[in-house]
Amino acid sequence: MSGATSAFQRTGALGCSAIAIALEACAAWLAFTSGQDFDRDQSEALARRAVASHDYEVLTIVHLVNACYAADAGDETRAQEAVHAAIETARHHWTMDEFGLMWGVLLPPSLRLLAGSLLEADRLQHVN
Repeated sequence: MSGATSAFQRTGALGCSAIAIALEACAAWLAFTSGQDFDRDQSEALARRAVASHDYEVLTIVHLVNACYAADAGDETRAQEAVHAAIETARHHWTMDEFGLMWGVLLPPSLRLLAGSLLEADRLQHVN
């Protein structure tokens, strides 16, 4: 991550909030997956920053990552809310590609089933 951060600093692209948010989210995810301590509340702050910058692609992914963090902490309600938020963001802001690429990779099986059920209910609502 330090190599990516320094490369973006040299080009001045790190000032772009979307890139900064994505790099911070990646660093937190790497810490999480490697068992290191990290601030889970920081990820909620990243979601708020993504909304403020209108970066809905990153917001969709941050919601999915937050669902993983909540599930790992044993907070199923918060995890389900984050999955629902990711789907709503994807539907309303045309980021279903990002959602479709990442939900099967990031989410644990129980949350994948929830996401699949929500997507199917949405599809049926539009069909009928």
